[in-house]
Amino acid sequence: MRILHAPVDINSAAWETSQVERSMGHYSQVMVFDEYFGCSYDYNLHFLNNNKIINFLNASSFFIKSLKKYDIFHFYYGKTLIPFPWYPGRRIIPILLDLVILKLLRKKIFFTFHGSDVRRKILFLKNYKNNMYKKVNFSDYLEDIFKLVRLKFISIFADKVFVTTPDLKFFIPFAEITPQRINLKNWEISSRKKLLKLKSLKSKVVIFHAPGDRQSKGTEYIIKIVKRIQKEGAFISFELAENIDHSQIKRFFDNADICIDQLLSGWYGMFSVEAMALNKPVICYLNKDLFSFVPWAKDIPIVNANIANLYDKLKWLIENPQEREKIGKMGREFVEKWHNPIKTAEKLTKLYEK
Repeated sequence: MRILHAPVDINSAAWETSQVERSMGHYSQVMVFDEYFGCSYDYNLHFLNNNKIINFLNASSFFIKSLKKYDIFHFYYGKTLIPFPWYPGRRIIPILLDLVILKLLRKKIFFTFHGSDVRRKILFLKNYKNNMYKKVNFSDYLEDIFKLVRLKFISIFADKVFVTTPDLKFFIPFAEITPQRINLKNWEISSRKKLLKLKSLKSKVVIFHAPGDRQSKGTEYIIKIVKRIQKEGAFISFELAENIDHSQIKRFFDNADICIDQLLSGWYGMFSVEAMALNKPVICYLNKDLFSFVPWAKDIPIVNANIANLYDKLKWLIENPQEREKIGKMGREFVEKWHNPIKTAEKLTKLYEK
């Protein structure tokens, strides 16, 4: 098979899948509009370095060439190969008319959505008392309409639509779940990391949190609870990492005893996957209403906490180092079983062939 993954790579999902597909003997490549968070790729159109017209022309040229090179087109983050040349700021609004051309040429089309590319604020506010969105303004209504219209258009042409987390099925009920994937070779537990387990019980317990967006992660709640526990005399330290290059995050994970992901969206993200891969216990809010969507729900070794019970759950982990070690070990085993890109690539290639 001749496969193209494009034009955005979130958490290296496209690249890791493509690498496995190559090892299976397929011609698989990744194209990105630009590099974000150190993603890997075969082609980079460098959108951020050029003006909008040049971006449009470069993307159109790549699209024309791709018609001969690939039979399967797997798109990510709701974007396709040809963006509209006049987009506001850095936001790229796709024309999506390239989907019509691909369909006429009998190319296979797949989409993977990751989160904010399909999540609609209004639905969140209606259904969840505590969530990542505090209010809705006029621009949010327009954004929600755009996402809905885009999804309707995409669903007409896509052979299959995927989401990486079950909470997104609330917005795309017909989507199939392909979990976040991680290259475990890049997240091996080194001897130095193993030595961290032998730290003296007198050492401070290090709590690590790295929000991409404070509001969506419930960061203010986390800070409030940590300060409360510190005032009570607990021997802990808190590391908050923001706006850091992804290549630096391992250093924080190395030093961490407890990792906190999010308290509001209802499912764990790549931060949790990476932490678990390194034997770190994770605290995160998991909405139990979503458990029926995934076969691995019963195996998730994450300490489930929300803004109401974070204090109790966090204090319990701080006071029980043996539990931290036990949960951390279970996390690595869980990631090896459910977030291995080989399994996802095997599943995708079978669907590509249908």
